[in-house]
Amino acid sequence: MKEQLVKPFLKALQDILNQITGMSMEIIDTNNNADKCFTKDVAIMIGITGQLEGQTIINLDETLAKVIASNMMGGMTVTELDEISKSAVAELGNMVLGNAAIQLSNEGCIIDITPPTLVTKEVNYQVIENQPIVSTVLQNNFGEIEMNLALKVK
Repeated sequence: MKEQLVKPFLKALQDILNQITGMSMEIIDTNNNADKCFTKDVAIMIGITGQLEGQTIINLDETLAKVIASNMMGGMTVTELDEISKSAVAELGNMVLGNAAIQLSNEGCIIDITPPTLVTKEVNYQVIENQPIVSTVLQNNFGEIEMNLALKVK
């Protein structure tokens, strides 16, 4: 997958996290040839259609998901991922992919995104098979986020 297609997704993730939660995330590793993706504690899955086709999976540690949900819900302490905090984390994925779609549109690449699906460790399963995956790990003092992109140009 071309680097210029990956950059808008990573920039969107970093920008939205910073804007919504005040957190900065540093890229610590990228694997351009991952062949499988397994979910972590929490995974936000969003499909992509249009000039790009495929799937994005944003994996998070549960601790980080709770901190993000807390920040998104006005600082309310989140001690467990209940339905409202899961909804906040899923909305984060929606905002990230929406932002990436705008950035790609500005570069002439039009995509649509599906509504986010949130998967937790209770229903952990393997996702994205038989398609090259670009997997990037970002980190801060609260935990890690792994963004997995399995996209092809139509």
